Amino acid sequence: MDEIKKMIQFDYINCIGIGGRYAFIIAVLFFAASLLGAYPAAIGFIIAPLALFSPIETVRKGDFMKIYGLLPVKRESVIKALFAEIIIPQTIGGILGELCLLISRAVGESGILPKFIQERTYEDLTVSTKQVGLNYSNWFVMLAAGLAMLTAIICLFYAVKEIKGDTVAIVACIPFLVIIGALMIVYFITLDYGILPLPQEFLPTAPLPVALIVAACFAAFIAFGWLMCRLTIKLTADKEM
Repeated sequence: MDEIKKMIQFDYINCIGIGGRYAFIIAVLFFAASLLGAYPAAIGFIIAPLALFSPIETVRKGDFMKIYGLLPVKRESVIKALFAEIIIPQTIGGILGELCLLISRAVGESGILPKFIQERTYEDLTVSTKQVGLNYSNWFVMLAAGLAMLTAIICLFYAVKEIKGDTVAIVACIPFLVIIGALMIVYFITLDYGILPLPQEFLPTAPLPVALIVAACFAAFIAFGWLMCRLTIKLTADKEM
């Protein structure tokens, strides 16, 4: 465990100057937007941790990998640290995103915002949300589901990358991104024709079912990340030799 902590510290210390601090800046901006009643801005907390992955990816390439080979740590610890650097920020970001949904709704309904801000953030977004068949509570589920899908793809990418390399990892993940994007486009197009049900027709609105689905989404991507980590360790064991 100590080796894993040291590797995480090593990565983040080295990536601060490359751009690691931008994740914090992005998170602050999305939080500020949520305080203005822009509750979809909470979705940004799925994206904010990605600002950490880019510099960490830079750290784990090129000359830095030569340093990795000199460090007194096992390859297993390096891989565990990598997946921890993915799962932990995404989990924290997801929780903050869900909290921002609560805060933005409370601010929007309180009437404390100036009228011109109220009309251009909370009220406009509420109207546009209803136009695509969403209830406010649906955002909690969509945030968690989006987080789970994105994190799973990221974990898959890094697992394949460690096992087979960058090119194979990109090729393996592109189909998933294309399929998800295509399904979203098709779904929203068909909404205009009433072919498929609106999100509010099949997504729960009661607090308990929503909370259970959100918890299940978090548990799913954490479990998937753990599985990818163990699989990567097993399939790269020969590199310890």
